[in-house]
Amino acid sequence: MTRVDADLSAALARLADYRQLAMVNFAQAVLPSEAECQRVLTAAAKPVSATVLVADLPPERRPYVFRVLVWLVKLDLLRVVD
Repeated sequence: MTRVDADLSAALARLADYRQLAMVNFAQAVLPSEAECQRVLTAAAKPVSATVLVADLPPERRPYVFRVLVWLVKLDLLRVVD
């Protein structure tokens, strides 16, 4: 996976905008924190595996953050690459 926006601040700004949308905001209880999203987007500056993207997170949070990787792809913030 890799970040769609080369600029981290642009990706984080788009994420903040998306979090305000009703289609996203309703799911706040199950979404990772902004800090977790920032860590993932920072780590995705170059192509890496999903396992690498969550490696520095606490083990109990990893299943939730794996789910958000799909959400970030859906929102065009991450891209799946070979």
